[in-house]
Amino acid sequence: MSLAPNTLSSRIMLIAIIALVTACNGANRGVSNSGNNNNGTNNNAAPTVDDLRIAGEPRTRYDMANNCWAIRANSNSSYLVANGNGFSASATQASESTPFYLKPTSLGKYMLYSTQRQVLTAAANGIGQTASADANDNAEWRVTGVGDTTLYPETPQYNIEPSPEQVAYYHDFVDPNTTFQNFNLYSASQNRYLSSDDGQLSSAEAAAENTSFSFEPAGGCANFPEAQSNFSGTPFAGTLADGSVLGHADVHVHISSSEFLGGAQHGRPYHKFGVEHALSDCAALHGPNGFTDAIGSLFSGDFDGHDTSGYPDFVEWPARDMLTHEAIYWKWLERSWASGLRVAVNDLVDNETLCELERQATLDPLRQCNSMTNAGKQAGTMYGMQDYIDAQYGGRGKGFFQIVHSPAEAREVITGGKMAVVLGIEISNLFDCKIKYSPLRQQRPENEDGSGGIENSYGCTTEEGLPNSIDTQMQRAWNWGVRQLVTIHEFDNAFGGNGIFDGLILNLGNRENSGGIPSGDLARVTDILTNGGDVSGVVDLVTNPTSLETPTGEWWTTYDCPIEDETEGFSGYL
Repeated sequence: MSLAPNTLSSRIMLIAIIALVTACNGANRGVSNSGNNNNGTNNNAAPTVDDLRIAGEPRTRYDMANNCWAIRANSNSSYLVANGNGFSASATQASESTPFYLKPTSLGKYMLYSTQRQVLTAAANGIGQTASADANDNAEWRVTGVGDTTLYPETPQYNIEPSPEQVAYYHDFVDPNTTFQNFNLYSASQNRYLSSDDGQLSSAEAAAENTSFSFEPAGGCANFPEAQSNFSGTPFAGTLADGSVLGHADVHVHISSSEFLGGAQHGRPYHKFGVEHALSDCAALHGPNGFTDAIGSLFSGDFDGHDTSGYPDFVEWPARDMLTHEAIYWKWLERSWASGLRVAVNDLVDNETLCELERQATLDPLRQCNSMTNAGKQAGTMYGMQDYIDAQYGGRGKGFFQIVHSPAEAREVITGGKMAVVLGIEISNLFDCKIKYSPLRQQRPENEDGSGGIENSYGCTTEEGLPNSIDTQMQRAWNWGVRQLVTIHEFDNAFGGNGIFDGLILNLGNRENSGGIPSGDLARVTDILTNGGDVSGVVDLVTNPTSLETPTGEWWTTYDCPIEDETEGFSGYL
């Protein structure tokens, strides 16, 4: 079945299917009111350790996080200072230098934020600066101790599926936390090092004497823009007298769904360049006044558009009924942790049917809608978020947000006063086990034995060793760190039947997901819903099979569960 893009039929289908996500993706996206206009920097992050702020003391590559520093070029023993539109290493005293606030972008990587509220950037022919709200990869500097040969894990990337080897190495890596006095600053985007030649800042192709810098404590830095978590006190850590751990658990949340429906949602739970990027104005995606946000408008029932303002104003979003805007930011999650949240089960989630409708409505044939693929990308987002939060707290494993792969790891994390994050998966076609009904099938679902070329087909197989085997796909999810499976989510698949909590909506979605809705039926639904016809006529399409065309998809049906050895022709599912 194919729906013509931007037709009324497509719109009606969007209206009908949109509520499929409400039971899960709407209800479980908590909204916090903590996003405010305070542009402070020390937002209840890890406390400063005084001895790390002593000039000349050795420190790890993580210890500069969220603090103010004078940067000394060791080649001429001078400090960086603002010089017109650029910088030079020409201040003879730290007190005469321009202080930089080092904002982590991930573990061991930073933005250098000046008192002019600009970030230092690398270029092929020198050093520049730009506003933090316009920061790109040229503003990210990897800080490594001079002579450090440690093979650090690469930061898992946002919305990119990590390899099994990457997850294992990242999860199991034990950081040596080696201390240094001198450091190299490297730009991966330009493949060059920050250097100082006769006081002039430039970039070099290789580390050398002129690429060595040190950090000395300073004051007077500009506040880096950030949302607030607004709590005080020290969160509980340890165990009770009987040895049990204490805290709350949220066993169903979707932190990682920031690319939901193949990218229809605006905003992220974190961004390496900060809140100005994570929760920016959404006009670029949703159009002026939000008028092109079709999915969001249909979901909320508000077709007058919306105020696109993000941080720091948040005029209309985040809100519970705005499906296409981020509603979980790491600082707001931090406040939940401080209030006692110690277990969070994050289900990697997507809705393939709704994504395909969005793909047609936006004339975007390249939109990725395979739910297993999108779930894998979300796994990368979760590890990247852990890395980012660790960096804010001053080192690997120091952040409150820790992904765990076993109960023992979870207990250790909770005992340490942190949040144990368990990865789950909740998609309609788990392991790509999508069912496609055949209009010529001869067997009822309860009698299906897999014989015959005209019976139903599945996107997966029980035969081992194949790319689409259940074992292969299960191992794939396990390698991501997934430890919880929701086998049935909204629609028929090879594991079982769809939900029955909303007859009409789930009927339409199930029929589309399992092979498509015949155009004639869609036209009748469209006519009834748009011309004010009797809604019972739509119900009749669902409940009276004699009124339907021969379907390629199927409405949900119920029947008595067959009993092995007692039901003729039944030999067990799968």
